[in-house]
Amino acid sequence: MASLIENMISILEEEELLYEQLLGLGTEKTEVIIRNDIERLQQITAKEQEIVEQVLPVEKRRAECIKDMSIVISKPEEEITVKVLMDMMKGKPEIQDRLARIHDKFGALIRNLRLLNERNNALIRETLDIIQFELNLNTALRQTPMTADYDRSAQNTGMHMSGRGYFDIKQ
Repeated sequence: MASLIENMISILEEEELLYEQLLGLGTEKTEVIIRNDIERLQQITAKEQEIVEQVLPVEKRRAECIKDMSIVISKPEEEITVKVLMDMMKGKPEIQDRLARIHDKFGALIRNLRLLNERNNALIRETLDIIQFELNLNTALRQTPMTADYDRSAQNTGMHMSGRGYFDIKQ
């Protein structure tokens, strides 16, 4: 069982490093969104995708390790958590300490990633709202006023008066 826990610790530490990289990229992404640097945003998104692709096999190894542990300790896989492993290692404080550090660090990483993603999503939504407002404003500026023609039932039959386009040039 000790070798399984050591294996789990090394898998979790590897996964922790990948999530730290994602957190760093997310922080950089916030600055890039604020600066409106689309090219750099695309580069960061590509790097994030590469890291996520690295996380998937590590997650698979973690799931296999949990499956092996569930067989050894006769517990369902969904009940095996880092806290359960810490309780099982009461006689080995060095392993318990490593597990506690991983538990605390992962919890903080996940909270920080969640907050960062929510902030970045809000910034992107605000940017899209501003772009939509500017498009609407530009469209409205190019539109000519409507004539005030009404039919017998008081319905507006007005048409937009013909006007010059936004990009027309006087020659």
